[in-house]
Amino acid sequence: MKLNQKLKMAREHLGKSQREMADLVGSGYRSWQGYEQDTSIPGGKVFQSLADLGFNTHWFFSDDVPMMQAEEHRISQAPANSQSAANNKSIPHMPSDKLGLGESVELLAKIYNSGNTVLIRAIAANLHAFSEAVDNKALAQKAIDMMDEMNKRMLAMEKDLAIMKVENEELKKRAPAKDQNQATG
Repeated sequence: MKLNQKLKMAREHLGKSQREMADLVGSGYRSWQGYEQDTSIPGGKVFQSLADLGFNTHWFFSDDVPMMQAEEHRISQAPANSQSAANNKSIPHMPSDKLGLGESVELLAKIYNSGNTVLIRAIAANLHAFSEAVDNKALAQKAIDMMDEMNKRMLAMEKDLAIMKVENEELKKRAPAKDQNQATG
């Protein structure tokens, strides 16, 4: 699902109009419309406001995490002492980095809004490459997990086979005795 669709979903989740949502996250009404229409990208302040409202900001960029933060991971509603501190708050499911998600999104938005197609294409190519790397890592892990499961099943089958061999040998030992009993009987 695209970012603009998730922003609309977040607004609808709160039961807000576009104007109310814009006020809630500190952006202009036309800016919020642009976010939902996919004509502009929100900056870090908007994502910080969404995090303060309980949204898991990683959800806006990935489908494999919940929309809302778990209660124990909620970011404090108290204002930070500095903008840098606000941008670098720990966001659930996100590795910490020196920039922070908010500041990273602001930088991306600045580059996209510059209209410099060379930079935009380079960023898009890198983002696609990183996304593919993440997908490939997930596929590789899935393959490893499947191989581990198959290995467990093979070990269980080998154990069953060993038991069957022992039982078969015991049956072979008994079978001639039965044949001799029938021949004499």
